[in-house]
Amino acid sequence: NDLTQMTFGFSRDDVEGRMMSAYLDKGLLAHNPFEVIDADGVGELVRVAVARGRESRPELKIGVCGEHGGDPESIAFFASAGLDYVSCSPFRVPIARLSAAHAVLASASPAGRASGRTGSPAKRSPAKKRPAKKRTADKSAAKKRSAKKSGTKKAGTARSSARRATARQGRRSGPRR
Repeated sequence: NDLTQMTFGFSRDDVEGRMMSAYLDKGLLAHNPFEVIDADGVGELVRVAVARGRESRPELKIGVCGEHGGDPESIAFFASAGLDYVSCSPFRVPIARLSAAHAVLASASPAGRASGRTGSPAKRSPAKKRPAKKRTADKSAAKKRSAKKSGTKKAGTARSSARRATARQGRRSGPRR
């Protein structure tokens, strides 16, 4: 929203209360630029910033936060511009996640590529595959032995545990001296 304010040259607080409805009614703006990214103006500045930032630091993580981070149309734009993430208020998280998934799928499909959505979030190196842990014969044999032991407890052991529990209970419930 700071970039939007600087690009348009007005304060969000001032313009939304006084002039925004007139701008929208007269068709000067298609959407409130503080809610939906202005792809031609502010969006072009975002694209330039992403390109120049990645030119000097290819691993640079770039994202957006605020109202635009929860708007489906803006999220699609940010995905096409190559941003890595969006951040939004908690109540917008479900729609933001769904919109981000749609944007990624659209950019991966032939129709998405044909419509100009060629950008995608920065590619990350694939995760290193860890070798699967092998279960040794010793471990499985130990598990079998412990299973057998638990089923064959001595009767005396169960009685002594019950006696100890009763004795503890008696100590607690009795009067203090």
